Parts: sequence; C-alpha cells; structure tokens
Amino acid sequence: MAQNDAMHDDDLAKSGEALIEFIKSSKAESALRGARENLQEFFDHHIKTKKTTTELLNGLVHAEEEVGQKLLDLERQKSQMAQEIERMEQEVQRSLSKSQILDSEQEYPSV
Repeated sequence: MAQNDAMHDDDLAKSGEALIEFIKSSKAESALRGARENLQEFFDHHIKTKKTTTELLNGLVHAEEEVGQKLLDLERQKSQMAQEIERMEQEVQRSLSKSQILDSEQEYPSV
C-alpha cells in the first residue's frame, strides 16, 4: 500500500507541476499583474479626482462666503446712504422753510 501511496503522491506532484506550468504558459499571472496595475491606476485616479473635487468645493464655499460678506457690506452702505439722504432731505426742507420766511420778511418788512 505504501508503494501505491508513493505512486499517488508522485502523480499528484506531477499534476501540480503541470498545473503550475500551464498557469505560467497561459499568462494568467501576467494578466493578474496587469489587472492589479490597472486597479491601482484607477484607485490613484479616484484619489486625485476626490482631492480635486474637495479643493473645488472648498474654493466654492470660500467664494460664497466672500460674496455673502460683500452683499452684507453693500446692504450696510445702502442703509447708511438712505439715512444720509433722509438727513439731507430734512436739511433741504429746513433751508426751504428759512428761505420762505426770509422771502416773506423781505416782502413784508416789519415797521
């Protein structure tokens, strides 16, 4: 029976060697290596794309913040100008009233 086991082990070893030679000759290992390289390139591209997208989004957020701040500043300036216009209109009204009073006094001087 030991001789039968030895023959079986020998056949198994030869089959294994034949299988290894077949795999090497079929370029399966080379194809697997190529697939791994392609997967790594895809992963590297994915990481680069993700980094670029993140940078773009951060830039967009920064730009939106700047625009928002400029809008707030413009609204503040608009409010200040409106107040200044209101003060000038009141001053013009006071000046007109004084002018009308002076005109009246010149037209009808008091004795």
